[in-house]
Amino acid sequence: MLGRTAPYRGMCLCMGVTPMEARVCPCTGFSGNFFWSFTGDLLIMMLELAAMCLSLNIYYEARNQPLRGQMAVAEVVLNRVTDERFPDTVCEVVMQGPTYSWKPDFPIRHKCQFSWYCDGKSDTPTETEAWNTSVIVAENILANVPPKLLEGATHYHAVEIAPSWAKKKTFIRKIGDHLFYK
Repeated sequence: MLGRTAPYRGMCLCMGVTPMEARVCPCTGFSGNFFWSFTGDLLIMMLELAAMCLSLNIYYEARNQPLRGQMAVAEVVLNRVTDERFPDTVCEVVMQGPTYSWKPDFPIRHKCQFSWYCDGKSDTPTETEAWNTSVIVAENILANVPPKLLEGATHYHAVEIAPSWAKKKTFIRKIGDHLFYK
């Protein structure tokens, strides 16, 4: 896991910027001068990987939500990337959860931060239009300044469930079928 640089928390790499502007990228895992040890091709691969992980999370968590709701789900992931309590990259945040000691890359079913990642079902999107929308939302969020819809929210849940942790968080707002907290 790559380290974070505190003065740059909350920044995301914008696609199409110069290498000097791209020195810090908590969204993809780059930090400080570490960037310079990567080739351009590897940087592109890391950006594509972050976009893929974010797209999958938007698809499985919010594909039935309005555009604003999909953007809010993406914003929660990015808020977590910049929060010390969570992993440092988009993919690490999306895939966060306990694993089996005998198979450290295998998540324990129904114990992940985002339920779709360890529900035992295929992670291959099947709804083409929803998938395409998720990809567009993810790429736009990563390529531009993320929207500030949520005042730093790091948690959300669907309105039909009532997780125990919600009582300990500050409610921010409802967007679509999700309630957001920090």
